[in-house]
Order: sequence, then C-alpha cells, then structure tokens
Amino acid sequence: MAAIARSGAAYGREDSVKLEPTGIVTGRVLVGFHAGAMPKHTMLSVCRELEMPPGYEQVLSDAHARASVVLFGLEPRQGGATVRAYLEFWDDVRRQVRATRSRAPRLLHLGVKWAPGHPDRHGLTNYVCHPLLSPAEAIGRMTRLMAGGDPRLVAAGTGLVGMAMRRVPHETFLYLEAEDGTGPRRSYDINLYKARLSLGDALPCAVTAAEGLGLGRAAVEAVLSSHAGRTLGHISAGRARGGHAFMTWYYEIEPMPTP
Repeated sequence: MAAIARSGAAYGREDSVKLEPTGIVTGRVLVGFHAGAMPKHTMLSVCRELEMPPGYEQVLSDAHARASVVLFGLEPRQGGATVRAYLEFWDDVRRQVRATRSRAPRLLHLGVKWAPGHPDRHGLTNYVCHPLLSPAEAIGRMTRLMAGGDPRLVAAGTGLVGMAMRRVPHETFLYLEAEDGTGPRRSYDINLYKARLSLGDALPCAVTAAEGLGLGRAAVEAVLSSHAGRTLGHISAGRARGGHAFMTWYYEIEPMPTP
C-alpha cells in the first residue's frame, strides 16, 4: 500500500475475510478517500504505480467528476496480489433518489480489478444499488440471487440481516448487486453498519457459511474471533468470476475522515 500512502491523503479503512471453497483469504484491505482529497490526477498516478492496465484509465478519468469517494483494495493471493480501484457515486445517487423517490436501480460503484504481472487477469464491475428496499425485500433478492447454491450460505446472509433488523427495527440497509457483464460473476453486498453489530455477534452466521462452503468450523472461528470486537461493516456473497461460491465479511478498522 506504499503507493497509496505516498498520496498523503487521509483515508478510512476496512479489512475483510473472504470464505471460499479453497480456503479462507485474510489480509484483504480496502481504503477509501473523499474524492476531493484524491483528485483525478492523483488517483490515476496511484493506479499506474499499482500497474493497472492502461485501458481502464479513460473509464476512471471520465467518471471521477461524479464520484464522491475513491477506494483502493488489495487482496493477497498465492502467486501475487490482486488490486482494485473503485469510484463511488453516493452523493449523486442519494440526491437523485431523494428528488424522485424512484426505486429504479442506479450505478453506485464502478470497480476495476487486476493482478500486477498478469496482463490477462483484469475486469470491470458495475455495482448497482437497489434503493428504498425494505430489509425483507433485500432478503428476498439475496435469496433469489443465491438460489441453487448451498442453503447454508443463503441462511448465513439472510440470518445476519435478520439479526440487524432486530437490533435496529426501523432502519433500512444499503443493498447492491454486482455484475461483470460477462461470465458467471453475480453477487450481492448489503451494508449493516447501522446495526452496530460486531464480528463476534456475526460469528454463528459465519460458521454456517463456512460449513456451506466445505470449510472447517475451527479455522473460521479462529480467524474471526481474533477480530470479534470490530464493527461489522457489510457482507457480500454470491458467485465469483471463476464460478465458485464465496462470502466476504468486512469490518471497520478506521472510519472515513470528515471531509
């Protein structure tokens, strides 16, 4: 993350644990900047230093003016890390939804993923917000999206949303779905910060997900218990680019600084 640190801008940070059939991926880091603190030229400079394929520069450059947040993610893997750059259009989307009260899907994040040193491994993902969903409606979409998969993976996600509903019964939760346009990738992401749940609170659901993915209970408990006091941010689950199922648990390390 040295390239990001050299930008000199203050950022918030989330870490995450990803569960997939081949094991548990730790060390995943996501840092976010207010777009005013990460202007377009700085963002592109960081992307170049992180070896983003140059074909994506124009896409990010064109979209930066609309963005309210710029994010970078790092996921360590055997054979080399994968890197992500995202633009988030939260202020624009919120303004449109408040003005129209429309439930029409809207692009909230634009994401580029690549693997430095592997020019064939890259892609662009749209993260589409479904605004004004009730928690029950979000659970319905999650269940339909996960249809055909192991029911324990479905139960882990919907059970956690149910827990959040009981904690804050009058709140709604931001719900997204991600698609690459080609290939099997399809997943959801639901933001549960409002519930102020901890990873410790979520551990039983994580164990259920792990069992649905064929992972050992003890290994998942050991990883998540070490962060049990951290605030659970959001969860995502579905099918990855490679076609396998996954579930990811994001937790807050450092909140986004006030702009």
